[in-house]
Amino acid sequence: MIREATRLYQRFMTARNIPKVLWDRVFSYCLEIRSHMVLGLPIQNWECGKTIVQGYTADISHIADFSMYDWCWTLSPSNSNQDRKQLGRWLGPSFNVGGELCYAVLTAKSKVIIRSSVIPLTREENEADDVKDMKRNFTVELNERLPNKLNETEQSETMETMDYGRYSIPVEDTSPSFVEYEDDEKDDFKLYEINEEMDRVEFDKYISSRIRLMENDLDRIGVIKGRKRGADGKFIGKFNVNPILDISVYEVEFEDGRLESYYANQIV
Repeated sequence: MIREATRLYQRFMTARNIPKVLWDRVFSYCLEIRSHMVLGLPIQNWECGKTIVQGYTADISHIADFSMYDWCWTLSPSNSNQDRKQLGRWLGPSFNVGGELCYAVLTAKSKVIIRSSVIPLTREENEADDVKDMKRNFTVELNERLPNKLNETEQSETMETMDYGRYSIPVEDTSPSFVEYEDDEKDDFKLYEINEEMDRVEFDKYISSRIRLMENDLDRIGVIKGRKRGADGKFIGKFNVNPILDISVYEVEFEDGRLESYYANQIV
């Protein structure tokens, strides 16, 4: 995961000519993309990592409309000292500020602002001469203001002071082909090989438990009836000894007779 995320990061930095001081936001964005990708691993069961960890379908809205360092318009609040609509560079989701669709945007003054009103440029705007002039002036002013701590002089001095060769290895240009291998040491902790026949206690520990949910400000009391089966008669979901990663599906019967399905990690 780290290797592939690093390659994706290097492609973004090179292809989009992103200043090196923004490396942390670019890498966080690359990890966010990887966590929303179905990588084809058997353990994922055709789900992305975010869905498996959360227990419900992941939302990709916050990474669907823009790509890293895209040009965009931002609308500032009327009481701010900034222009209502200004050109900026998209730096990914804000993650820890605002809602799901709140983004970080880089201004020409090398300031990162957090805005929920971010609009992509249309094709006509990208081709307009006045917008091209704005982009050109934006880039010139940004290069003058943005601190670049990794210029050639500082980098050569840093390399003389610290031997980075001791902590790094060359990155391959092409992805290696998958080769099956066996572990040198056998691990007795088989995380995903537990089945119902081997340990019925783990699979039945939620059955007959009562849960309470809030719906329209009213309490709903339900009783867990058992594991849910598919059309082929097999249990739905994948058991995991870690309750957070347990996506076994259980049927819950509520007082009004409704039968609904919930993941084990939701029940926990």
